Amino acid sequence: MKFVKVELSSFKLTPSEDYHEIVREHEKEGWELVQIFAPGIRRSEIHLSMN
Repeated sequence: MKFVKVELSSFKLTPSEDYHEIVREHEKEGWELVQIFAPGIRRSEIHLSMN
């Protein structure tokens, strides 16, 4: 299992990268998305759990 961190903009809290594209790229390498985890309300990142 690995985690991929995606930064969020500080104002709108929108992803700075297209996380759909990140998932597609990892799937090409044989990884599978397990969950999207957003730690806390005031954090500026989300984590994609890949298995």
